[in-house]
Amino acid sequence: MTPLKYISIAGAIFAISIAAFWGLFTLHLGHPWWNFHSNREIWIAKRFIASQTQGPTIWLQGGSATWFGYDSESIQSKTGYNVVNLGFNASFPIDFMTEEIMRYAKPGDIAVLSLEYELLWKPKYNTYSVNELSIWNPDYFRSRSLSNKLSYLKKHSWRKILASDLNRFTKALDIVDDNTFTLISDSDIQSNLQQKWGKSYTDELPTFYNYLDCSPNGDYTYQEERQWDSGSDYELMEEHEVSNHAKNTLTDFAQWCQANNITPCITWPSIALNPLLDLEALQVINNLGHSQNTIETLGYQLLGTPFDFVADISDFYDTNYHLTPKGRENRTRIFEDKLSTLLPNRPTPQ
Repeated sequence: MTPLKYISIAGAIFAISIAAFWGLFTLHLGHPWWNFHSNREIWIAKRFIASQTQGPTIWLQGGSATWFGYDSESIQSKTGYNVVNLGFNASFPIDFMTEEIMRYAKPGDIAVLSLEYELLWKPKYNTYSVNELSIWNPDYFRSRSLSNKLSYLKKHSWRKILASDLNRFTKALDIVDDNTFTLISDSDIQSNLQQKWGKSYTDELPTFYNYLDCSPNGDYTYQEERQWDSGSDYELMEEHEVSNHAKNTLTDFAQWCQANNITPCITWPSIALNPLLDLEALQVINNLGHSQNTIETLGYQLLGTPFDFVADISDFYDTNYHLTPKGRENRTRIFEDKLSTLLPNRPTPQ
């Protein structure tokens, strides 16, 4: 075999492999195949809440430290702003979070990001988030730049792509019963939420971490008497720096906010005092100080310091970021105090 023929065959195999991968990946986009779809439903619920909100609004955004971390009714009462909690029980990409705010925020609003520390340090994507977003928000992938798409694909699980394609294929051939998994429609999610808020919902409630755990402001409402008794160092015991991806994304969002007369703010997640976290360790002080100093240069109002939101472990519910009702109350009180310096005038909520 001549070298040219060898190169031609290798090139053809490579091209076929890329085409096959792309075809399998594209086929699986937007296709639900597992029976645990709570984040999709929470996403629809949060968008419904956001779309119903009129007038000056404070938008809270982040991972579970945000969803579990605020009493929005109290903030609303203290500030005179409407308050919408857009947080999830998962850490999705920062640009996903900021784009959700950009969809709804209006001139005069306040955007508050409360990002878990690992989001500031890690690469653009993690396997969990890309697997989820591909299923219930494929437009997120489609709207990324080429370099971001490549980073996204690197984190994807081949097993889940193939499982989704197999599920789609067997359903198309009528090999499996189409009734094995049915998504809740957007309209049913909205109707069920309104019934739950009006105390007229009669169906069986799903397990916790679902859309029916959202208050009318989007806060987490499920109550259970237990306390987190593990430990976590929040990855603060190793040296980190804010990643270029985080800095670029946060800079773009701050510039968008300023161009649209929206106030961009950063606050910090609550972290638990526990044996695995030494707050006096040099690397912890450096990590928190570097995060604060870096973000301050990007155009954000800082609402407190990371040390303002250190809490007793008894304030945590079942993981290192999920606060109990008492923990939410304590955190909200501190946050309201920091926020008050931004709000010389009180608008009338609508």
